[in-house]
Parts: sequence; C-alpha cells; structure tokens
Amino acid sequence: MKFHRMRENEALSACRASKMLTRYINLHKITDLDVDEIMKIAIKNSITFYDASYILLARELKAPIVSEGNDIVNIAPKYSIKVYGLKHLLNVLKQ
Repeated sequence: MKFHRMRENEALSACRASKMLTRYINLHKITDLDVDEIMKIAIKNSITFYDASYILLARELKAPIVSEGNDIVNIAPKYSIKVYGLKHLLNVLKQ
C-alpha cells in the first residue's frame, strides 16, 4: 500500500505488523509461479503483474491475503481467495 493513502498511525501499525510477521514468512520466488497465468489474471482484471502474482500465489497455497489495496480486495475473491484488512490482522496479532 502506498503510504500517502494511509494515515500515519495506520502506516506505523502496518510496519509493526510486518515486523511481527517476519518469523512466519516463507520465501516464494516469482519463478516458482506460472508467469503466463499471472499475466492472464493481470490482463483479464486490469491489475498489476504484482497484484496478479499475489493472487495466483494465494490460490496455489490456498491461503488468504491481507491487503488494503483495492485491486486485491476486489479481484481476489473472484478466485475464491479470502481477503482480510489490516485491522483484522492487527486484531489477530493482539490475541
């Protein structure tokens, strides 16, 4: 998410959440994904290659996406992917 679209306190919360989540990160390379399928998703939905790659990866992992980005929020559910907002993630991390 671009910081100019977030309030300062939201940006700080997002940075803190990202730091807390680093212990759970598994690295996936773009070369591990089907680039042709990413392009199909991007073109069909008029979204960026990056957003399409997140959608494809989430679909393959059968995992949700945490995002505030409009393209992810609007497009991912079309691919049976649950999308959670930052507030939901922060509430989960507080538990």
